[in-house]
Amino acid sequence: MDHRADPDAVLAGWRREGPAIIAQRRAEYDRLLERARLLLARRRHAQATAALQAAANYAVLWHTGQFTDPRIEAMLRQLGRQALHDDRPCRPPRDEGTPRRILHVATELYGIGGHARMVAHWICNDPDNVHSLALTGQHCPLPQDVADAVQDARGSVTCLNARPGGLLRWARGMQALMARADIVVLHVHNMDVVPMIALAGLVNRPPSMMVNHGDHQFWLGAGIVDMIVNTRRSGRQLGLDRRGVMPERSALIPLCLGDRPRQMSRQAARQALGIPSEAVVVLTIARAVKFRDIGGDNFVQALLPVLHDNPQMHMVVVGPGQMPAWADSIAQVPGQVHLIGETTQTQPYLDAADIYLDAFPFVSITSLLEAGMQGLPLVTRAAYGPDCGVMAADSPGLDGVMATTHSVAELRRTIAALVRDDAARRSLGARTLARVVENNTGAGWRRQLADLYRSTEGLPRNPGDLAPMQGMGDLDLFIPFVFDDPVGIGGSDTIRVSRATQLVLKAAPPGWRIRHLIRIAARRDLAGSPLRALIPAWLGTTLRRSLRREP
Repeated sequence: MDHRADPDAVLAGWRREGPAIIAQRRAEYDRLLERARLLLARRRHAQATAALQAAANYAVLWHTGQFTDPRIEAMLRQLGRQALHDDRPCRPPRDEGTPRRILHVATELYGIGGHARMVAHWICNDPDNVHSLALTGQHCPLPQDVADAVQDARGSVTCLNARPGGLLRWARGMQALMARADIVVLHVHNMDVVPMIALAGLVNRPPSMMVNHGDHQFWLGAGIVDMIVNTRRSGRQLGLDRRGVMPERSALIPLCLGDRPRQMSRQAARQALGIPSEAVVVLTIARAVKFRDIGGDNFVQALLPVLHDNPQMHMVVVGPGQMPAWADSIAQVPGQVHLIGETTQTQPYLDAADIYLDAFPFVSITSLLEAGMQGLPLVTRAAYGPDCGVMAADSPGLDGVMATTHSVAELRRTIAALVRDDAARRSLGARTLARVVENNTGAGWRRQLADLYRSTEGLPRNPGDLAPMQGMGDLDLFIPFVFDDPVGIGGSDTIRVSRATQLVLKAAPPGWRIRHLIRIAARRDLAGSPLRALIPAWLGTTLRRSLRREP
């Protein structure tokens, strides 16, 4: 974007356009939820499960002005009780001092991003217990660090979506795994209905907790899971204000990190990456989607004056790859901006860096903390105002050391000062490293985890009660422009509903799948081949695993 749209004008535009967007999306979501209610009333449980999954998909992908919905929580509980009522006895009480059997549940874990790394770090940093992993939608190869962590923890990995059947049958299989656990820890995608239905139907279920890793989005589980585990104060507060989470069911624990030893010296890393040895390197690492264009100055354009005034400054941005919208800005400072695509091999860039700048408009907490572990000073931008804490960066491990800026002008001043002052960079980086190590690693983190286990075990099972929730604010009006899936901006007026439904087709009952596939194709909203959409999810997963020679 060009300079014609200043940040205040962008936010004002969102406030004008946001209410109509939210109202339209709420109406579309409500229609999806009503379809699920009717199916549930007729006790067509497998179809109701698919319909609830479609509604949850919609609410996560396109913000509807709510961060949870008591109606869908109640339907999930009803579905679990009716279709998966299971009163088998769970594991007998654990003897004090014996290892806990922890079942981690995830939808899908990827090699890129911090989600899978958190699961691996949690398991590796809790060696006194036995950890297993269940997956409800794994399609790509399981990241090796996760597989190794589970093996070392004497546990097992179960890929439920490789079993014949669909969502409801997978939830039944999940119950058998949960019944053998002392604690269940959910790391699932925000819309995943499978573990929620499984827990709801399990009468004698073990204590359960859910990691709030998508705290800026709608999610399921506030009325089902016993403890919500937050890694940010802003996420915890939003849960209390807008999700109806009871304070006693809301914990705060720092994100767990593993060691990231330096692979080479700063000078050797720069030589390997083709960066001048005398440069001051400002590094950013994030998935490509976190750099999306929202109006105003783009990521590079915001720092053009600093790059002009400081020719020794080099920006290294890992994740976006080639960004045509940034080309004009980059051309004004030839050789000073380096763009790299998404990669799991980020250590050489960390080794070369002097300063770490958070992604914008979508912050990246894991990358911030991992940069802090390298002794880099950290800078982030909180541009959306006091009502939008979850749109900015915060973490218990970064209290008092991260430089938070609230405008482009303040961002420029902060970066320029660090670029020019080597002693200030080193001092702030050392304090950051000490703070992150103390909070996010080792014995300090394990003590907090032990407290979390005990707190969760001491709670009665969640009866489904939700506290009163506050109404909408700026956060709701801004989310569609920053976080939401861009699908639906063009095309038919049914595209969002069609895409939310298409995402569940492969795991839905055959009749429901074919009926909705025909409807979506008739609207010309289908993404991909209709023949591929007819292949059941379990069969596609099994074939991929076979081709990859996975056990």
